[in-house]
Amino acid sequence: MTAEVAILNRGAVALATDSAVTIGQKTYTTENKLFELSRTKPIGLMIYNSLDFYNYPWEVLIKDFRTANGDKSHSYVSDWAQTFVDWLYNNRKPTVKLQDEYFRKVVEEILREAYHKYLEQIAPLRTKNSRSNSKSIKPILGNVLRDLSEEFAGLRSASRLEKLSGLKAVHAPLLDETTLRAYIDTHGKVISDLAKEQFLGPLDEEEQALVRNLIFDVLARHRPTSFSTGLVFAGFGEKNEFPALHHLTIDGLFSDQLRCFETQYYSVGQSGAEQGTVLSFAQPNVTRHFLYGVDEALDKRIAAHFAEEIKDLKTEIGLKLNLGSKRLKVLREALEQGADTILQRYNAKAGADLKKEAFADTEEMVALMPKQEMADLAEALVNITIIKGKASSDQETVGGPVDVAIISRHEGFVWIKRKHYFDPKYNARYFWRQFGQWPPVGAKAQNAPRAKDDPL
Repeated sequence: MTAEVAILNRGAVALATDSAVTIGQKTYTTENKLFELSRTKPIGLMIYNSLDFYNYPWEVLIKDFRTANGDKSHSYVSDWAQTFVDWLYNNRKPTVKLQDEYFRKVVEEILREAYHKYLEQIAPLRTKNSRSNSKSIKPILGNVLRDLSEEFAGLRSASRLEKLSGLKAVHAPLLDETTLRAYIDTHGKVISDLAKEQFLGPLDEEEQALVRNLIFDVLARHRPTSFSTGLVFAGFGEKNEFPALHHLTIDGLFSDQLRCFETQYYSVGQSGAEQGTVLSFAQPNVTRHFLYGVDEALDKRIAAHFAEEIKDLKTEIGLKLNLGSKRLKVLREALEQGADTILQRYNAKAGADLKKEAFADTEEMVALMPKQEMADLAEALVNITIIKGKASSDQETVGGPVDVAIISRHEGFVWIKRKHYFDPKYNARYFWRQFGQWPPVGAKAQNAPRAKDDPL
């Protein structure tokens, strides 16, 4: 995994990312995740999660795009995002075979999640030689599949894009629900075979239909799979007076349509509340804990804990008031309904308001922060996540050197810290090829280039 931070104010945007990548049981700490998207324009791109797109490394794709389009200009950061998505679709579209292989992996992941939930629910009912329990177990799979579908159906539609609308008349086709439904239906046998393998036996027609509905509900909603890639575009378009950030998720192609959805958009304003902010991506909990006093997972657990405590008051109140069974039932229902209402209100607004209040001082300072301090803060927030990982028993999935860049309107993309896999003093020809000069800025003129007629 990854820890990435973006800090924006009216003067610039600071980007910072770690260098860790996990492949199987191995973790390497030299991966590049922060890139200049243009050779001449003030625009950058960070990536996280999957580091390839249908066997194309994202680093290669980004540099290919930069070569083909990097000197062009676009009005807004969202236009840069649209142009990149269009170029990706038109120039690196995978074969149908690769698309189908990706679909199989996605289905396997969805079914695996459903199977684990199914095992959790049948575990208490599994006793030897119990016919009654076997009858009780039978409908549980269907219930699990229905519950998961309802859970995902409540998420935003993946086809809803507010900012990703290019100026060109023709752009990459994004996945729509009608096409997705037809695609799933045509792959019914593949789904049926995978479900039979996952659930250790054939499913009846109703269960197979529920499985297909679940796959549709997952892919039609704003819910990335583990194979997706997050892309964070940040900087300036020609008409962006202040910096903006556009966060997208790309998660494969289905029936030649990109499953691409907008995760976040932030644009700095001249006045009002949006004059600066700190945003974190990939593994944001440590950064959010630092900024807001609580991370999202802990926040939900605390809120759920108090809701359960309210529900449990029924016993204590019932004993003190000596209520009969009927009144105790009414009290229990009232407390449960009240606790659920409080939890919903907290999740919908109150929790966000409290975190915003805790972040207010930092936000006010960020809005006025000089560039160097923005870079230092972005790097520190990534380092906090790295340190937290070292103090945890979990596998360290964040680490390595921290790459940091500042993007401003007039200076453009400027590296503050950047790792290299090679030493510049041994690669004079590289700098001649790239920049027509030696030594590179800040380097000593050691191992200078040989004469042009040197056969080596």
